[in-house]
Amino acid sequence: MFFRDIPGYDDLKNRLIRSVHENRISHAQLLYGTEGVPKLALALAYGQYINCRARTETDSCGVCASCAKYAHLAHPDLHFIFPVATTKVVDSKPRSKDFLTEWRELVLESGGDFNLYDLYQKVGISESKQAIINADDAAEVVRTLSLKAFEADYKVLILWMVEKMNATSANRLLKVLEEPPEKTLFLLITEDPDQILSTILSRTQMIKIRSWTEGEMAGILSQTFGLTVEESNRIALLSDGNWLTAKKMALSGGKDGASSADFIEWLRDVFRLGTAKSWQEGNLAVLERAGLFARMGRESQKAFLLMAMRMIRFVMLQSLGTPNLVKLDGAGAKFSSDFSRFVHVDNAHLYYEHLQEAYSNIERNANAQLLFADLSYQLESVLRIPPPVD
Repeated sequence: MFFRDIPGYDDLKNRLIRSVHENRISHAQLLYGTEGVPKLALALAYGQYINCRARTETDSCGVCASCAKYAHLAHPDLHFIFPVATTKVVDSKPRSKDFLTEWRELVLESGGDFNLYDLYQKVGISESKQAIINADDAAEVVRTLSLKAFEADYKVLILWMVEKMNATSANRLLKVLEEPPEKTLFLLITEDPDQILSTILSRTQMIKIRSWTEGEMAGILSQTFGLTVEESNRIALLSDGNWLTAKKMALSGGKDGASSADFIEWLRDVFRLGTAKSWQEGNLAVLERAGLFARMGRESQKAFLLMAMRMIRFVMLQSLGTPNLVKLDGAGAKFSSDFSRFVHVDNAHLYYEHLQEAYSNIERNANAQLLFADLSYQLESVLRIPPPVD
């Protein structure tokens, strides 16, 4: 992985590169940010740059023996730990090394842009199971890092989704962080540092990887995939800063999504459920809309729900009397103003809860048509909650 393969983040890349040139490599670094920011890609590019035999001022050379092995994730001094669970193939005591072949394939196929659900799908973990970084993997970390490096300047250990450690494995990691082997680099990756032991956090250099703004996302989409300005802007809005979602939508053609206008029309259908003169008049529109959403791709459905949560946030800002913070214009701005009386402190959290639950269920391959129909009825009950009386 090269730094140049990762769009944007010039300041952060320069900071990581300077740490190598100035010999200020912290032994434990925590890269954190929401789903969809390139934490793993940056970690891989950094590890490759550190051990490159002919690095330039800005990137790895790509041709030395070390880079050639990093390109296949097969360097003997590059190690991975990630959440695992039993599968039909590995039915007891699963460890990361049992799934290394599938892990490498997933990383190389995706460029490091994937989530936990993608890993489940790749290695065959059932959605009913909870993947963790277990004590056996933590013991493997201690054993592996106690050995001398085979050929690199630094042994690099990447712990992906470190928040999935259980108590035993977290305490074992803490011990090795307190007394790290010489020339060893721990690169911890997380989406939620609040779930990590404070004693582990205190022993790492924390590096926040921010999400791209809509403008940045649209520009990168246009440049990377050759999309039109209109299509880039639409995907940037739908993905809400999640590059993983945006990339999947762009690769699928970006044509199967829904827009903020579709969300507005949907809520109008939902509102009419309570005012329709007949069951058929109210419910038919909702069910037809659910069918339209069901025909979108899964990533577009997820992106639409993220965008819906964002639209509700804008409406809440309007309701709170801060319209200057609402990043909408035209029909979207009018909607945020008109709908603000239905979003208030007593029900705003319920919109988020229902939309977030729907998002999670889409990830679990729920029947999309039933899901969106049910969500419509849930939202209808929420918007009927009266605002608090002053």
